[in-house]
Amino acid sequence: MGSLGMVSMIQEKNISKPDISIVLNIHKEANFLARTLINLESCVRHAQLSGLSCELIAVFDSSDKETETVFHNNSLHDLCPVTCLHVTHRSLGLSRNSGIEAASGTCVLLHDADDLISFNALAALYADVMQGGKLAVRVCQYLFSFGTQNHIIEYPDSDATSPLPFVGTHPYLSCIMFQRSLYDNVQFVDHSLSSGLAYEDWHFNATALALGCTIRPTPDTIFFYRRRASSLSVQAASSSPGQIAPCILFEPPNFLRVSKDKYPLWKTQGKELLKTFGFKRIGALSDPVFWGLLCAANKIEPLIDPYVLTDNAFISSLDAMNPAIGVAYYEACEIIQDRTFTDVLLLPFLSVGGAEKYIFEIIKTLEALNPQTRTLIITGEKPSTLTDLERLPKHITIVDMPALAPNLNGHERNLIVLKLIQNCADGARIHIKPSPFAYGFTQMFLKIFKNNKKIFYRFSDEKSGSDYFPIYRNFFTTAVPLLDDVDFLLSDNKNIINNDFYYVGTKHQKWKLLYARQPSHTSPQAIQASNSQPQTRILWASRLDAEKKPELLVPISKLLHALYPQAQIDVYGINVLGHFDTQVFEALPNISYKGPFSDFIKVASQGYACFLYTSGFDGLPNVLLEAMSVGLPIVAPAVGGIDEVIENDVTGKLIPSTTLTDEDLITAYAHALNELLRNPEQRVQLALNALNKLERQHGPEQYTRNIEALFGESPQG
Repeated sequence: MGSLGMVSMIQEKNISKPDISIVLNIHKEANFLARTLINLESCVRHAQLSGLSCELIAVFDSSDKETETVFHNNSLHDLCPVTCLHVTHRSLGLSRNSGIEAASGTCVLLHDADDLISFNALAALYADVMQGGKLAVRVCQYLFSFGTQNHIIEYPDSDATSPLPFVGTHPYLSCIMFQRSLYDNVQFVDHSLSSGLAYEDWHFNATALALGCTIRPTPDTIFFYRRRASSLSVQAASSSPGQIAPCILFEPPNFLRVSKDKYPLWKTQGKELLKTFGFKRIGALSDPVFWGLLCAANKIEPLIDPYVLTDNAFISSLDAMNPAIGVAYYEACEIIQDRTFTDVLLLPFLSVGGAEKYIFEIIKTLEALNPQTRTLIITGEKPSTLTDLERLPKHITIVDMPALAPNLNGHERNLIVLKLIQNCADGARIHIKPSPFAYGFTQMFLKIFKNNKKIFYRFSDEKSGSDYFPIYRNFFTTAVPLLDDVDFLLSDNKNIINNDFYYVGTKHQKWKLLYARQPSHTSPQAIQASNSQPQTRILWASRLDAEKKPELLVPISKLLHALYPQAQIDVYGINVLGHFDTQVFEALPNISYKGPFSDFIKVASQGYACFLYTSGFDGLPNVLLEAMSVGLPIVAPAVGGIDEVIENDVTGKLIPSTTLTDEDLITAYAHALNELLRNPEQRVQLALNALNKLERQHGPEQYTRNIEALFGESPQG
């Protein structure tokens, strides 16, 4: 460290205008304020010796009489002009704005009523800011944390680090100095306790970087930061997810612009770069000037005690940073560019399953109603392998987080997702498909999105274990805490809604029913014609996952072979969430495994007698609606919302699976299939009834009217 000599002045000063305005935020710090004021008195005296003039702007935000009494009993008033403001913001950011607006100095120092700075800081910071110009933001070189936590942090230069670290963390704190004119372009936002946000200083400094400011540590200065549980900043952080409001730095075009020079280096050498910002412990602790500053502060506040520091208490503000977070956000911004979005869809991965098709159909209808609809799809659990993008909505942008950031953990990915939604989809509708990724993100950040409509999709509850001793994994432990934050829960079946009503018992108005859209692909005449000849082929097409009970096909086929030897079951599908060995089908003469499928309508239109569906738990499967749309009579279990389309012997064959033993269940399936194969007249009648039900309940015109009512969209040119 260098000399503590007085700072020489470079320019003539207007005596009527102070050089430095100290904006002091005060809340209820009566027990600490006296020592802060004594410290500021020493700083002002040192600045005056350097020829600088100061003023103090004291901002009392929802303060108390005891704190105000301490303030007025101090002698700092004799050294410089003092202005007292009384506000009730209960917001550090808004209080800082009030103080800066009242400031008349060339430069402004932001300070809090329980902290201290080294006595040379005012003069040194001022000289550094004036030399740096109107875009200079300066911080002390060191932060000495005392109170509930004890450590020393060395601050980095923003030019050296780049904006990349700002995605996941804030490398600085709120004690900064800048020219008063900067406030014309950068103000603090409201991160009050009610906003769900925190760290207004992070937002201010990030905005400053976006506007071309440099944030640099001023050598030979120390900020003494008091850690205490009752501070307003700690309250804000503890009652929020610890994130900031939308910020121009993180708007993709701006982030790409200001980070492009440093991105390649952080991409290839991020971890090595972090080591260069490590705390120079030996250099600092062997410097007598550093010790002189510490001792001067210790005389005022004995808690500032370097001897309580442990060996691991000497750190850089970037030590906890993962450089891959900023790199991944940069690459996400490269995907998005300057696009903005009306809708955001959170998925575990891209697929064309029933749930995804249901949500995609909603987005497509919103696109038809409003051509300006633009959707950001974010996947969060495993890289997507979907190549058939023709089934997706037209105007979409996909950010595949597992592919983009394979080495980041869930929380780190969620930070990127948060920044993306905040800064390119402000006010967008957020569509949430249940998944571990969605639960993790929404539980942490959903309450932040006060200006967004949040739609939670509700299809069915997962069940595991045996049929006799089932274990349900439903949304009660994950989604119920979000009920106050979501706008509505959208389901494709009444069964799950009624079940939720029973177990939740409140906020019933938030559940909405929207039957899936399914146009007809056949006619009564075609159904009659397709059943005019004997039919022996049965279609099974679904995921080969435990939920769909594909293992039942083996005993069903064996019994059916005895009842109707000519019957043949074609099986389509692959496992998505687990493992199923399709070799079990090879020894069976009446089962043929056909592999995966991408177009059910095309597969189902190949001359089948009926459609067989098995499942252990469900909502209202889209595949049943598709089977109805091509005129296939259906054999399906009475689980979930299936009985909302399949009425036994009216629109299909409904198997009471939850009341039967395994043996009786297999027998029921086989006999129902046998009956349909032997009775073409029954097949025709069931298919016609089902088609009529489909057109009334799931027809495109009714569906569009329902979308208009739910989402408040009307057709636009």
